[in-house]
Amino acid sequence: MATEIENKKVETQEVPASATPVILNGQITETALGYDKNGVLTSYFSIKGDGWDGGFGLFPLEGAKGLAAIEELLKTLDVGRWENLKGQFIRVVVFNNKLVKIGNLIQDKWFSFEEFFKLWEMKQNDENKEETISEEKSTNEKTE
Repeated sequence: MATEIENKKVETQEVPASATPVILNGQITETALGYDKNGVLTSYFSIKGDGWDGGFGLFPLEGAKGLAAIEELLKTLDVGRWENLKGQFIRVVVFNNKLVKIGNLIQDKWFSFEEFFKLWEMKQNDENKEETISEEKSTNEKTE
């Protein structure tokens, strides 16, 4: 059964809105993994800190890219199961009043959906280029 996740606005209170990223400690108070009102698989975290709260997520998690993102997120926070995310203490990077990364409280490990998906696309493009080069080389060898 699909769970619908409402589009939630990231809200922060008393978090510096500067051009410099700020690292804050917080705790995951709510998690959601399911389908939004458009039928797209997505995830969302509510995070609360000392004098602030905010949200993180709402990126499409379809296919292999989405599964890889979930795996990387769980590894970053050293959590083996999605259900164990709630209550987890973490660090966040706030930039221009937006939570842009979440990180492991103890280790220097960070996760950003935007960065993960950019790296994924770059890797896919590199693999496609390698396939094209390999196919061209194979075609050239056959015609010689």
